[in-house]
Amino acid sequence: MVLERKTMVVRRCGDIRGEGFWENLLKEEGFVSYLGFPLISKDKVLGVLELYCRKLFRPDKEWMHFMEAISQQLAIAIENAILTEQLHHSREKLISAYDATIEGWAKALELRDRETEGHSQRATEMTLRLARQLNVPEEELVHIRRGALLHDIGKMAIPHSILLKSGPLTPEEWEIMKPHPVYAYEMLSPIPLLKTRPGHPSISP
Repeated sequence: MVLERKTMVVRRCGDIRGEGFWENLLKEEGFVSYLGFPLISKDKVLGVLELYCRKLFRPDKEWMHFMEAISQQLAIAIENAILTEQLHHSREKLISAYDATIEGWAKALELRDRETEGHSQRATEMTLRLARQLNVPEEELVHIRRGALLHDIGKMAIPHSILLKSGPLTPEEWEIMKPHPVYAYEMLSPIPLLKTRPGHPSISP
């Protein structure tokens, strides 16, 4: 059936010889007639729909046409299920890649500013603990985690001379430092995964 892509009808299974396990199964179960319909979608065989009958069965043309139509619909349903699973898997991989990129950005900032090494991770852990104590829904925590990891990402745009300064900042230097949340917004707002979802308040600098 799979190789030839043809429906198979065996009216008397007892006439089949030399099929080993299948032959024994037919005898043990008392199956008399057998029908098999290859499930084909987009020129691919996805499986076989098998019908076993314990009484002699002689299907007419109308019944066969009906079963072939059922087989076609079943093949399409299986193909759609496979595509849905593949799409879900691809989405999960994409989200994992997004999260790995976000963590990479946070790590890059820490490498640039040794004084705050580990700060992003600590801030993220504290933020998640606080969110759970406030009974924030579990599905929202992923967005909170991303926000916490990236809360200082705008400092990437701050000059080294200010970011790495050992002493207090001058008023002029503070004016340069203050817009770093705006820089973060400008850097991150084009990323679709990080955009505010419908029904949630928008975020602006």
